[in-house]
Amino acid sequence: MSRIVITEPAIEPLTLDEAKDHLRVDLSDDDAVILSYIKAARKAAENYTERSFITQTLKKSLDCFPALEMELPYGDVQSVESITYIDTNGTQQTLSSSDYQVDTDVTVARVAPAPGKSWPSTLSGQMGAVKVTYKAGYGDSADDVPEDLKSGLKMHVGHLFDHREATTPGVKVEKVPFGMQYLFTPYRIRGFV
Repeated sequence: MSRIVITEPAIEPLTLDEAKDHLRVDLSDDDAVILSYIKAARKAAENYTERSFITQTLKKSLDCFPALEMELPYGDVQSVESITYIDTNGTQQTLSSSDYQVDTDVTVARVAPAPGKSWPSTLSGQMGAVKVTYKAGYGDSADDVPEDLKSGLKMHVGHLFDHREATTPGVKVEKVPFGMQYLFTPYRIRGFV
């Protein structure tokens, strides 16, 4: 499932100084490149783990409501901001928060109708008729991100810094270090649709 990011994180889990310290870089000549590697490493790690590291706003789009509950990818989900849908008359509606419940105490957050309620009908054949907007991430601060994930990000930034080109004639292509993947794997959410 692809991630639809509405609002990017306000900060990255690594600062420029943390990355430069790890890279043992003192000059500012490569600051812009290092910042781009920090962002690229975070996005790659988020895609690999299927988690959001720093608070960001995401959207899930469905053609209709599910029979029972829906899962929200790329947690940790903090809150559901809104659920909108196209009703049978073709009008966009916003579902009242009293009409659904959210379970964030699980690895993959779930949203289901509130007790005694059911999902409303949507316009038949309308692609993307249901949109769930939600906030996800470990928190607003880099301190909220587990240290082993940050260590893996530093390794990834180092790999990108040392291997700037995808291929170089006459040079063996280096794979991403196994140790980095080893740090991310315990956080990976598997087998979820």
